[in-house]
Amino acid sequence: MAGIDPVSLAFSAAMAGMNSIQARQQARSANRQAQAQAAQKTAVLNRAQQIEERRRKDQLKRDTATQRARFAAQGTGARGGSAAAVLQGLARPVDEAIEDTRLRTESSISAINENLSYRNRTNLLEASAPLRRFAFNTFAKHGTSLLDG
Repeated sequence: MAGIDPVSLAFSAAMAGMNSIQARQQARSANRQAQAQAAQKTAVLNRAQQIEERRRKDQLKRDTATQRARFAAQGTGARGGSAAAVLQGLARPVDEAIEDTRLRTESSISAINENLSYRNRTNLLEASAPLRRFAFNTFAKHGTSLLDG
């Protein structure tokens, strides 16, 4: 069997190493960019949730004040009995809507984080491709002659 040219093998190994380093740097850069985008999307979702929650609470305050004014105009106290039940009835759907918004936001953020994690793993796998390719090609060309020394 023909011998392996050590110079070309060393050159190929050096090139594969350089390609691997470059691929890892690109993967890290892509991961940092993806992480920044994920953080921005998460911040937007959290801010939108806060705005929606504040809007709903403000509307509840207005609705509650209106209902209390109605009770007062009727000469009915707003503190007990059916008046209290009416006011609680105003609050319940708002509380449920706020909780639903929180759950949707958490779900969206979770999906963003899962996608980011997947992208990070994929980028790192792709970064190792030059070395795997070099090892496979070298072994495919030279077979067991590499092991014979």
